[in-house]
Amino acid sequence: MATEECECLRGGAGDTVFMPTFAGNCPYVLSVGATELNRGSSNSTPSAHERPLHEVAGVYSRVGRGFPDVAAVGDRAILVSGGKWYVVGGTSMSAPVWASVLTFIYEERIAAGQPTLGFVHLILV
Repeated sequence: MATEECECLRGGAGDTVFMPTFAGNCPYVLSVGATELNRGSSNSTPSAHERPLHEVAGVYSRVGRGFPDVAAVGDRAILVSGGKWYVVGGTSMSAPVWASVLTFIYEERIAAGQPTLGFVHLILV
């Protein structure tokens, strides 16, 4: 399931309590994040840009588990639908990538006579 989180910081921009909404916060859901290429970030000097908020103060969940559990590329994929080309991204791209990875692992394990992974969260730790 790919959803867009609406409220990650409950108290607004100054709050440091990370509180994502359902379904990503459910312990029985594999929460998938999406990565994005930030052009220029790997070769910029410290004085070239202001320090990002995530480097100034930690933003974390005080209760429960940390998530997303996994992440995959979620930036600038090309999709063709109905003869039209689209550029897509976000968790609508990264969630199917992880579903494909896990499906491939399951198929390989079954072909080798091994059991499937079951509740995958237990082996991601």
